[in-house]
Amino acid sequence: MKIKTIISGSMFCVIITVSACKPNRAANIRHQVIAAHDLLMAEEDQAVTLKMQLDSLALKTINAKQPGLDTTSEQREVKEFQSMLTKASDDMSDWMHRFDPELKGKSDDESVQYYQNQAEKIKSLDKEYQKAINQTSAFLKGLHVEPVKPKAGN
Repeated sequence: MKIKTIISGSMFCVIITVSACKPNRAANIRHQVIAAHDLLMAEEDQAVTLKMQLDSLALKTINAKQPGLDTTSEQREVKEFQSMLTKASDDMSDWMHRFDPELKGKSDDESVQYYQNQAEKIKSLDKEYQKAINQTSAFLKGLHVEPVKPKAGN
């Protein structure tokens, strides 16, 4: 009987704890989404910095250092990388405008589902940024141009 009481008491504590946490499920997931967004903003800074570097890239100067370089082809690639970086930034901006951090009038389950979907979108944005940043950085390094990192505090 004593063991049954201990088990029942323990289960009661678990149920109370789980019930007490249930309303916070959505808030916890929302917090994770916002934290992921905040980390992603560093990638946005890097994308903007790389785009500015591409904008100011003087292929004629690079051609002087590397005779025989097809600057027409390089210019086309510069535009492609600029487009990739711009698309990542635009997609991030669209997500931020559509994201609803409050979700008033929604049930906890609806809120959890919404924030889980938002977490997936953030993961997708992260992949898009990583691809654009990595490919642009590799392109610049191929031209013997060191990719610039954003200044701390940006």
